[in-house]
Amino acid sequence: MSKAQKLSLFAIFLLAFVLRFWKLGDISFSFHADEASQAYNAYSLIKTGRDMYGQSFPILFRANGSYQPPVYTYLTIIPVFLFGNTIFAARFVSAFSGVLLVVLSFYFWIFFGLGKKEEKILQGIFAALFVAISPWSVHFGRLAVEGNLVVLFFGLGVFFTLLSLEKIRRQTLFFILGCLFLGLSTHTYYTERVTAFLYIFFFIILSRNYFKANKKALLYGFFVFLLFILPHLYIAKTGALTRRLAQVGYFGDPAFVNSDFSGKLLFVCKNFAGHYLDYFSPKNLFFNSGNELGRVSPDLSVFYPLFVFLAILGLKGFFNKLGDNLVKIFVFLVLVSPIPASLTGDAFYPLRVLTFLWIITNLVSYGFYLTYRCIVNNWLRFFVLSVLILYCLFILYTSRFVLFRYRALGGGGSYPYLRLLDQIKRYGSSKVFIDRTDRSWGVGIISAYLLKADPFSVQRNLKSQLITPYYSAEVNPYEIFVIDNIIIKPIEWGEICGKDLLLVGDRFSVSQDQMKSHFLTKVFEIEDLRGEAYLFGYNTNKPCSER
Repeated sequence: MSKAQKLSLFAIFLLAFVLRFWKLGDISFSFHADEASQAYNAYSLIKTGRDMYGQSFPILFRANGSYQPPVYTYLTIIPVFLFGNTIFAARFVSAFSGVLLVVLSFYFWIFFGLGKKEEKILQGIFAALFVAISPWSVHFGRLAVEGNLVVLFFGLGVFFTLLSLEKIRRQTLFFILGCLFLGLSTHTYYTERVTAFLYIFFFIILSRNYFKANKKALLYGFFVFLLFILPHLYIAKTGALTRRLAQVGYFGDPAFVNSDFSGKLLFVCKNFAGHYLDYFSPKNLFFNSGNELGRVSPDLSVFYPLFVFLAILGLKGFFNKLGDNLVKIFVFLVLVSPIPASLTGDAFYPLRVLTFLWIITNLVSYGFYLTYRCIVNNWLRFFVLSVLILYCLFILYTSRFVLFRYRALGGGGSYPYLRLLDQIKRYGSSKVFIDRTDRSWGVGIISAYLLKADPFSVQRNLKSQLITPYYSAEVNPYEIFVIDNIIIKPIEWGEICGKDLLLVGDRFSVSQDQMKSHFLTKVFEIEDLRGEAYLFGYNTNKPCSER
């Protein structure tokens, strides 16, 4: 590599780091219950060796009415131990894995790129750049989501399996490492339970001549992969393994349940085909994909609109290289990675197809490489590249770092509750009731994490509310949280009495009539990001004898 290429690569890695870690713990970007539950479970493991329900090192973590794959939570032990109970620590693993994915993307093309050494270096630099600045990669790299981590693990699995085909030493070891990361990916995010299986069988078929001569490698690698499958089989009968699919899939739809076999088959085929094709829609990929957590920032899709032209060029370039193993695998993954997400009820949900988006990003970067190569003048090359980067960063900044805080959260989100935690510290001697509604879903676990609630106390409280076994198809999403003097539960007016009591709710929690009948006095307001009053704190003079 030339000195200029090394400096460019360093600048890309630095840019990737800044885009993911800058203001990572800022409360104005909100904090989701799923992020908090993973972080609090990590904190509980540090303190007690058990999760928040008192379960020793679970295969799946029960949380928020469902189950979370374990790898992200276990890795979060490290940043929580180092940085404490902060939003930064909860998101650190995702952000760091996003930076590592940029590095991995570079080495993918260095080892398996298309062309000579110098061409591979350039392809690797562009792949790293496009992964570093793509909206999906930045957005999910700034959230504590397992889907972002699984792209790294799955990518490492693909990288090492491909490396085992190279004529180098320790080929068997590389295949074993590839199977290890593929197996680990099945415990990192739900979709890879399907994608990893499909990939490893495709790879074995693709490389059948290699494995005919290296049966030992196939045997050892497959054995390692199967070891990771055993925990899934252990809990398969409990219903926990498929709980998430039951929640988000369309198999519970009355149109499916009440149909005969042919009706069920037609229903599934129709929904699967429609949702599968949605992931290839240029509108969804390049123009607008919505603003929910599983999507990306306002007025922006998973890719920039300009990337649609580069994707077309990259696709054309791939078709000219279909004989190459890298292209075969990329094409295969593009086709199969949306399959698990197509079994869910959401028409387009990028969080469930981040591996698919990573492959598309490589396709886009190759399209830019072909464009760059056609430009002869070096100054014109520099100008085109600079304009592209500035264009992407400007759109990304205005969408992810400005509009996201206001529009995507609808003015509410967890931001007012995060500010509330500082406010109620002044009421240390009072009993604090926080109204828990569907509008404030997750405030219990968020408070437990950020307030460093005693894990032993939380374990006793949550375990006492279990009405099903830890691994079960039925999970209560509405548990009561008790954190020292704070109780987070729906309002029961018979309990709202006494001078040393603080009641907190949003604008819909307490009516004017209820304020009068329960002698409530408003003592503070907390504004949302729009500057509008969102939460209200009340004291009461109603004696408890009048209950």
